Amino acid sequence: MVDNQQIDYGPLFASGEAFAPVCEAFSNKLQTLGCPQHKINVIHSPIDCPDFQFPPREPTGRPIQLLSIGRLAPKKGFQFAIQAARNLLDAGFKIHYSILGEGPYRRELEELIASLRLDEHVSLRGWLPHSEATNILRSSHIFLQPSVRTAAGDMEGIPNALKEAMATGMPVVATHHSGIPELVENGISGFLVPEGDVTASVQIVGTDGRH
Repeated sequence: MVDNQQIDYGPLFASGEAFAPVCEAFSNKLQTLGCPQHKINVIHSPIDCPDFQFPPREPTGRPIQLLSIGRLAPKKGFQFAIQAARNLLDAGFKIHYSILGEGPYRRELEELIASLRLDEHVSLRGWLPHSEATNILRSSHIFLQPSVRTAAGDMEGIPNALKEAMATGMPVVATHHSGIPELVENGISGFLVPEGDVTASVQIVGTDGRH
């Protein structure tokens, strides 16, 4: 969703019979843009939970496997997670960070990885079939969802990849962004940090990575 206050949505809201945002955050945004509340019905996108089993995870003795899945776009915030990976390594943690997905932001992320000397520690693995991505979910240790609101107002709803990671029982570190807090209860079902806060992400991942 793009938060653009300069667009007049009045004719759309007047002619449309119903609007189905994927989270309460988008519902609230529609109302601030002028959509009548009685026309809005939040429909959360589902995942098939039986497809995601809970595997035991024992990271002791090998690098902590960090994982993100999503389109390579600025609103995903992968640039901040890559910076956090550099800080974790500098603090002495053994980690490897994999990002699954493709998109227009690949070149910028590649340049960032190279500039931070992370070629051996951060992998842009491209698009993978869902079955293969699910296998990587099972073998990873911590899921990162560093979503941010872009300067143009582009933002997430509730990423399905985050839901799938949680369905496997994987610890998740996500940003307090859009609809994500509707899914992740901070300190209970995962950890929430401010958007773009590399320091907070490092503190949480680093503490979890010691065990």
